[in-house]
Amino acid sequence: MTSATISNLDRRPPGSNIGARIAVVVTVFALLAAALFAYQLLLDARRLRNSAHDNVQWSLAQLEVELLRLIEAAGDAADGGDLGELRTRYDIFYSRVDIVASGQVYSEVRKLPEVSVNLRNLLRFLQETSPRIDGPDAELRRWLPEFRIRLKELRTDAHDLSLRAIGVYAEASDARRFRFERLLTIAAMTALILIGLLAAALAFLIRQYRIAEDRRFEANLIGDRLAREAEGNVAIK
Repeated sequence: MTSATISNLDRRPPGSNIGARIAVVVTVFALLAAALFAYQLLLDARRLRNSAHDNVQWSLAQLEVELLRLIEAAGDAADGGDLGELRTRYDIFYSRVDIVASGQVYSEVRKLPEVSVNLRNLLRFLQETSPRIDGPDAELRRWLPEFRIRLKELRTDAHDLSLRAIGVYAEASDARRFRFERLLTIAAMTALILIGLLAAALAFLIRQYRIAEDRRFEANLIGDRLAREAEGNVAIK
C-alpha cells in the first residue's frame, strides 16, 4: 500500500467540514435568538415591576370613595357638624378629580368619550361649588341642602368614570400579562431547541473526532506494516 493510500485514510470524509460549519452557524444563531428573547423578557419584567397601573386603579377607585366621604361630611355639617371637616373632604375630592383631569397617566382614559363626559360634569361641579365652599360659614350652611342634592346627583358620574377607567387599565394589564406569558413560552421553546442543537453539535463533533482517531490509528498500523515490509526487503537484498 502506497503513501497516497495512507494519506487517503487519514483524510476526513467529504462534507465533514461543511457539516461542522453548519452546526456552528446554527448554534450561534440559536444563541443570539435566546439572548434576544432574554433581553425582551427582562424589559417586560421591568415594565411590569415599574408599572403604575395598580396605583392608578387604586386612585380611580378612591375617587368614588372620597365622594361618598364628602357626602357623609355634608350630612354631618347639615346637622350642625364641623364645616372644617366638610372643607377638608371637599379639598381631597377636588384633588382626586384634578389628578384624573390633568395627570399624564390618565391621558388614554380621558380620550374615551364616556369618560370625557363624566369628567366634564365633575369639573363643572367643582368650578360652580368652590366659591361656596370657600365662602363664609353662614352662607355655606344655608346652601348645604342644595349642595347635598348635587352631591348625590354626582355619584353616577363618579361611579361611571371610575368603573370605565378601571376597565381600560384592567384590559391593558391583561394584554401585558398575555404578551409576557407568550414571550416566556417562546423563550422556553427556544431554550429547548438550543439545547437540542447543542446536543446534536456535540454528538456530531464527537463522531467526527472518533472517525478521525480511527483513521489515524488505522493509518499508523498500515504505516508500521509498510515500514516492516520495507525493512524486510532491504534485508533480503
